[in-house]
Amino acid sequence: MINDHTEKELNVRDEKGKFTPGNVHAWTPGKSGNPNGRPKGAKSGSATLRKMARTLIDPKTGLNATELISAKLIAAAMNGDAWAIKEYFDRVEGKPGVRVEEPEELSWQELAELHGLSEEDVLRQATKLIESGLNTSSQDADKSA
Repeated sequence: MINDHTEKELNVRDEKGKFTPGNVHAWTPGKSGNPNGRPKGAKSGSATLRKMARTLIDPKTGLNATELISAKLIAAAMNGDAWAIKEYFDRVEGKPGVRVEEPEELSWQELAELHGLSEEDVLRQATKLIESGLNTSSQDADKSA
């Protein structure tokens, strides 16, 4: 017995399912419940399934399990099964996400104004960039000659 409390008393959880303070089974703050993590080289369940699906071959058709399952999904979709059609397009095209409206294209003058720059500032900077690029390429040409 631990401090005159029963195991049942120490295994109490709150309304959210979390252990109550003082519970001997709760993790201590700052400590992981799995300090060493998954061992190196350990395979996940999905990796094992993928490997098995690729290696198991149907002797009648010569197709592996992945190909057979895909064929059955496509056959169900072609048969008009809505779930199969949805699953097919979710897998092939990707699940639809939130559509982001493309902003209208702005001219360089409008962009400059949005960022508080004058047209002269932009043209001056563009000229500097072009000249520095020309100087670099002419130096590269001199080196190779």
